[in-house]
Amino acid sequence: MTLPEAPEPSTGQASGAQNYGFGRDALLARHLPRLVALWGLAVVQPVFSVLGTNADSFVFHGIGPRAVIVFAVVVTFGPPVLMFACEAVLQRWPRVLRAAHVTLIGLLALAAVLHILKMQFGLEGMPQLAVALALSASALALVARYRAVDAWLRLLSMLSLAALLLFLFDSPAGRYARAASTAAYRIEAGRTPV
Repeated sequence: MTLPEAPEPSTGQASGAQNYGFGRDALLARHLPRLVALWGLAVVQPVFSVLGTNADSFVFHGIGPRAVIVFAVVVTFGPPVLMFACEAVLQRWPRVLRAAHVTLIGLLALAAVLHILKMQFGLEGMPQLAVALALSASALALVARYRAVDAWLRLLSMLSLAALLLFLFDSPAGRYARAASTAAYRIEAGRTPV
C-alpha cells in the first residue's frame, strides 16, 4: 500500500501514475503533518488530558514549572520530529521510506483508534483490538486513496498544538507551569496523587 498518489481533478481519487507524497519536496509537506496529527490523537491529547488536571503529581515528584513546560513541548513535538528525521534519512531508498512511513502511520492510527474505542465505547480486549485493526487499516486505505482525506489529516496536525496550548494555558498543570513561585502549590499530608 502506498500513501496518496495524485488525484484525478474531477473525482478526487488517486491515479496510478505518480507516487504522490514520496518525492523530496513532499517529504516535509506531507509526512511530518501526518505524523504530528496521528501522534496528537494517539498520545498528546490523552496524556495531557490526564496530566493537565493533576498538577499535584508534578509538585509531589518535585518537577518544577519550567520542567513541566519542557516536558509538554517534548511530548508534543519530540517523537514526531524524531520519526520524521528517521524518514528523512531513508529518503535515498524510496521503497524503504514508503514502507517505513506506512508502518508508522498504521501504528499511530492503531494506537489512536485503540484509545478512542476504550474511552468512548468501553471496548477492551480482543474485540477492541479486532475493531481497531479494521478501522486503522481502513483509515490507512482512505489516506492512500483520497487526497481530501490526506488534506484533512494535515489539518488535524493542529490538534497537537491545540492540546499543548490548552495544557499550558487552561489546566491546573499549566497554571502551575506558569506560576512564578511553587510556594502556592503544596500537597497536604496524606494525599497521594493518582
